[in-house]
Amino acid sequence: CSRDWSSDVCSSDLLVILNDPTNLDRYRQAGLTAHYIPHSYRPDVHHPTDRDAEYDFVFVGSGYRSRVELLEAVPWGGLRVALAGHWPDLADESPLHRFMIEQDDAGLDNVATADLYRRSATSANIYRAARGYVSEANGTDLTSGWAIGPREVELAATGTFFLRDSRGESDLLFPMLPTFDDADDFGSKLRWWLAHDDERNRAAQAARQAVADRTFIQAARRLLALLP
Repeated sequence: CSRDWSSDVCSSDLLVILNDPTNLDRYRQAGLTAHYIPHSYRPDVHHPTDRDAEYDFVFVGSGYRSRVELLEAVPWGGLRVALAGHWPDLADESPLHRFMIEQDDAGLDNVATADLYRRSATSANIYRAARGYVSEANGTDLTSGWAIGPREVELAATGTFFLRDSRGESDLLFPMLPTFDDADDFGSKLRWWLAHDDERNRAAQAARQAVADRTFIQAARRLLALLP
C-alpha cells in the first residue's frame, strides 16, 4: 500500500469524508477511500418553531468584497434589513452600516443565527467569489463547487425562504427557491416574494422538506456505515 510521508498509516486504511464531491476522484486516485457526506443541521437548533417576521431580510456571514458590493447595490428602500457576522473591512461610508446589528471577530453562534433566521421573512445564500473574486477562496482551484454549504441547509431547516446563488446541488434540491443574477435582480425578486406570502411560505416549506433527512444524527449513521 502507499504511505503518506508524515504517517505510518497505510492510505488504504484511511477513510476521507468530503462535504463537496467536486474533488472526490482526486482522493480516490491517490488510493484513499473517500465519500461525500453533505452538510447537516441540528433539529434542536435549526427548526421553524415560533417564527416571527421582525425583519424583511437578514444575512449572517462574512463581509467578503463580492458580498459587500452586491448588497450595497441592492435597492433596500423601505425594507427592514439586518446584517450580522464578521465584516471588518466594511468602509466607513458604506450604506450597509445602518443594517448592522452585530459585528465582531467572533460573529454569531449557531443558536443566535438560527434565532435571527426565524425572525425574518427572507434571507439569501451568497457564495464567496461567486462573482469573480478569486482571492476570496482558499485557492484558485477552489472557486467553484457543486455541493450546498451549511447556510443553505440551516436556512431551509428553519423554514426561512431565501434567494440563492446557483450551484449544482442547490439547483437540484431547491428548484422552488429563486436564483439571482445581480443586485437589481436580487432586489426585484426579493420584493416580489415579500409581497406574496402564500407562495413564499410554500417554497420555504418545500425547501425544509428537501433537507429533512440531513441531520447530524443521519450523517453520523452514514459515517458509521462506511467504517470497516
